[in-house]
Amino acid sequence: MDDKKVPLKISHRRTFGSRSRKGCRTCRARHVKCDEAPGVCKNCIFSGRKCEYDIHRLPAKPKLHLPRALLARGWIMTSDEKRCFSYFQYHMVPSLVEFFDSSLWEKHILPMSYTEPAVSHAVSMLSAIHQGAEALNMRLVGKNTHDSELNFALEQGARTCNLLSTRRASRDPQLYETVLTCCLLFVIAEFMLSRYDIAFMHIHHGVQLIKEAWVQNIPPHQSLVGVFAHLSVEVAMYVADGPPQILVDSSGPEWPQVSPLAFQNLREARIAFDAIMNCGIAFISQSWRMSDSEVIANYDSLWLARQRILARYSSFKKVFEPFYATWYPKWSLKSQRAADIIRIHHLTQISTLKMCLPAEDYPEDCLTSDCATILSASIAVMKSFPKRVSFTLDSGIIPGLYLVAARCPDFSIRVQAIQALHAWPHIEGVINSEITVGLALEAFKADIQNLSHEEALKLSIEIPKEPDQFLIEVVTATRNVADWSPIRFSRLKCW
Repeated sequence: MDDKKVPLKISHRRTFGSRSRKGCRTCRARHVKCDEAPGVCKNCIFSGRKCEYDIHRLPAKPKLHLPRALLARGWIMTSDEKRCFSYFQYHMVPSLVEFFDSSLWEKHILPMSYTEPAVSHAVSMLSAIHQGAEALNMRLVGKNTHDSELNFALEQGARTCNLLSTRRASRDPQLYETVLTCCLLFVIAEFMLSRYDIAFMHIHHGVQLIKEAWVQNIPPHQSLVGVFAHLSVEVAMYVADGPPQILVDSSGPEWPQVSPLAFQNLREARIAFDAIMNCGIAFISQSWRMSDSEVIANYDSLWLARQRILARYSSFKKVFEPFYATWYPKWSLKSQRAADIIRIHHLTQISTLKMCLPAEDYPEDCLTSDCATILSASIAVMKSFPKRVSFTLDSGIIPGLYLVAARCPDFSIRVQAIQALHAWPHIEGVINSEITVGLALEAFKADIQNLSHEEALKLSIEIPKEPDQFLIEVVTATRNVADWSPIRFSRLKCW
C-alpha cells in the first residue's frame, strides 16, 4: 500500500503588537499608521493635511460598552472624542432628563454638538470628567494632575476656548448661542470637579451673556435662559456677592398671588412651581445671611415677605393636589416620580421658610412630622429609579433629605436621612450629596453631645471622629465657604 502524502498544514497566526497611542489626530481619524515624527508626521506632509498631536489620551479600555454615535461632522474627531461623545449621547443625556423632561439636551445641545466644533469639544470634556467622577462616587476634586481623564478633559476644554476665541470678532448671530452652551457645559464640569468658585464665575458670565444677547436682539434658546435663571438663584445660596438676579424678578410687590384655576399638564405645573421656588430660594438666601440683630431689626418686612411666599405656595397646593389626585394613576412612572418630587420640594420649601425666622409658629412636633414625611417620600422616589443617575441639573431629593439630616429634632429620623443620602452619591445642580452627608454628620456630632451614652448608642450609626476628607478638600479649596447656606442652615461654626 502506497504511502499517501499528507499535505503540510501551515497555520497562519496574526501577531499582535502593542498598539501605539501617540499618533497624530489626523492619522488616527483616518485610521492609518502614523510614524509619530515630532512636529509633523510624514503622512500629513505628503497629503498636505494639518498635523496635530494630542498631549493626553483617555485610558485604553472604555469603562462602558455603548453603541457608536452617528457621527457626521465637518471636522476630524479622534477615537477618544468619539468614545466621549457616545458616552454623552447614550449615558449622560438620558440621565440628565431622568428627573424632568427638558428640551435642552436632546433638542438643543445634542444637535448643536454636530454642527459646532467648540460645543463638540466641550461635550468631550464634560464626558471625560463625568466618567472620572462616577468612578469615584462623585467625590472628584479637580486638582489631580496625574489623572488621565482629567488631563484629557482639560485639553478638550482648551480646544473649546481656542475655537471660541477665533470667532470673537465675528458678527455670527450664532455666536451667543454657542458661547452660552459651552459656558453651561463648563459650569457642569466645574460642579463635578468640586471647583465651586470657578463654576459660580461661569454662571455669572453666562448671565451677562444673556443680557448682552437681549440687548443685541439675539435672544438665546429659552431652555438655556431658564437653566441660567435657576442657577443664578441657586448661586445666591452660596456666595454673598453672587450673580445679580436679573433673570428672575423676585422682589417686587407685583408678584402674582393667584395660581391658575387648573393645570393642563405636569410641565405647566412645574413651571408655576419653579417660579415660586425661585422666590423662596432668594428669600432664604437673603435671610440666612443676616445676623440675629439684623433679623430682629427687619423682622416686620421679612415676616411679610415670607408670608407672601407661603401664600403663593398655599395657592399652588390648592390647584396641584386635585390635579395630582386625578392624573397620578394615569401617568407613566417617570411622570409620577416628577410629581412626587414637586410635592417633596413644596414641603421642604415651606419647612425651610418657617425656620428662617424665629420659629414660634413652627412647633417642634410639627417639624418632626414634616421631616418624617419628607424622608419617607424621598426614599420612595429613590426606590422608583431603575438606575440611579449620578448628575442632574434639576433639584431632586437632596435638599429635602439635607433638611431632615441637619435639623430634624428626632435623631433617629436624622440618622435615616443621613443613610439615605449616603446610599446615593450624586449631584443635583449645585448640590453634591457627598458634601451634604459630610456637613450633616458634623452637625449631628455637635448636636448629640448633650445626649447620654445610652441614648447615643440607640442611634445605630457609626460616626467618624474626623471630618470627611473629601469635605475638607472642598471646603479648603473654596473661598468664603462660611457663607454657604447649607453650612449656615446646619449651624456649623467650625468652617
